[in-house]
Amino acid sequence: MGTLDLRAARDATDPQKETRALIPRERVAHVTYHEQQATVMLHAPTGDQRTHIDRMAATLAGVVWERLSPRAQARFHALATFAVCVADAPPWMEEAAQEDDDLLFALAGHVEAHASAYFRRADDEGGEGEGRPWVVVALADL
Repeated sequence: MGTLDLRAARDATDPQKETRALIPRERVAHVTYHEQQATVMLHAPTGDQRTHIDRMAATLAGVVWERLSPRAQARFHALATFAVCVADAPPWMEEAAQEDDDLLFALAGHVEAHASAYFRRADDEGGEGEGRPWVVVALADL
């Protein structure tokens, strides 16, 4: 009888070594809006795209950002998020997202939820990372 590989046996049963399915940066979304339907691609924005979204929101507003109400700021941010992170949107969806805040905020909300799950590498977008902290900062003793 050969020797047992205890390390492999430990790793196979160690919950800390559990591998999780990775969430892709892009995700297909099926959208139904009144009688219309479309399939679009949502993607978690990169760092550069996040900066672009912030700048685009301010540009779309066309006024000093601080003069806008919080609701207006959120709307322009959602419009920029839609423009940058929702691919393959048909013309009717682009028009409706500018007119109907319910559609706009639903799409932008799904982009943010997907981005949050993507960066946490959660198994599903409702997952909380199962008790593992996402960020830990420990100061070294002096």
